[in-house]
Amino acid sequence: MIRFFRHPDVRVLDDVVHDEIELEKGVIVIMCSDGDRFLGGLLSIAGMFSTNHRWTTRIASWIKRTTLLFVWAFLHIYPRMHVMSWHAGAHRLVKNSRTNLPGRATDKDLLAEIMAAIELKNIHQIILLDHCACGKLTKHNFTVEEQFHSIVHARDRIISEYDKVRASEAVRLATNGDFSGVVSIPRLKIICMCQVDYGKRKGWWWRRRLRTYHTSTKQLTAVNATRLDPTRNPDIADAIVDFLTQAE
Repeated sequence: MIRFFRHPDVRVLDDVVHDEIELEKGVIVIMCSDGDRFLGGLLSIAGMFSTNHRWTTRIASWIKRTTLLFVWAFLHIYPRMHVMSWHAGAHRLVKNSRTNLPGRATDKDLLAEIMAAIELKNIHQIILLDHCACGKLTKHNFTVEEQFHSIVHARDRIISEYDKVRASEAVRLATNGDFSGVVSIPRLKIICMCQVDYGKRKGWWWRRRLRTYHTSTKQLTAVNATRLDPTRNPDIADAIVDFLTQAE
């Protein structure tokens, strides 16, 4: 399924475009609290700071973004990362998600904490850092495709809630005659990313193969539309047929 989503005509999982993420302005990272993935997830984000320096990128790749990269990124560039970690990460934001206990307001509590973080830190850029496979999601029988759709729902819910806050603030400023302040209210930017663990590879040393991708909500919508009407995106339709053929 990962290969299908990485297909050049599908591109639900695409390469991360570092220029689209303004990390120097700070970022709120919502991720799973899995201790086996936590540091790797943070380093994958901190490592983006080195992409403007090719020699640094090559060194960081060779040493697998370990302590040297961590120290270099945080001491010399100092990315502002406000981390919020829950088991299954942003998936807990989905209303009636199987990852939440019945009768609890887990999704509402997490959403409130995110809105508070935006206000407290004055950061209007959020990264939903997912990872596959996630133990919490596996426990609740999530498929890979369902996992990606769940992240999209979480993203949409954050945007919807922030738009309410933004509209309320705009009304308050307009009532006080501060129309220039209305224009300057920042918009919220959310980037969905997924770190895929391909497992260990044998060699003269044992190494894990982890790759971080951008999750394209636009392409995921295109895949859904293609299943209903293959003529809308014939390239994606061909990729779906190839995938189903290989699966058989």
